[in-house]
Amino acid sequence: MRIYLSIGEQETDNPDFNRIACQHVTLVRQTLISAGVEESRIRFDVIPDGTHQESTWGPLFAEAHRWLMQS
Repeated sequence: MRIYLSIGEQETDNPDFNRIACQHVTLVRQTLISAGVEESRIRFDVIPDGTHQESTWGPLFAEAHRWLMQS
């Protein structure tokens, strides 16, 4: 099992929401590790200036897919 998490630093135009959302995704990663998922099985990318738009995640898709499909 592999888990890919990503979040943009500018998901919305609300800086407080963006900060909290990033903290929550970080907490998800930490919770997975605490639950026994090997850290090497989790990839977490924070995209500087990334937004909640295909223009941010689209270029990352091929690499994320390759990483997820590794054995």
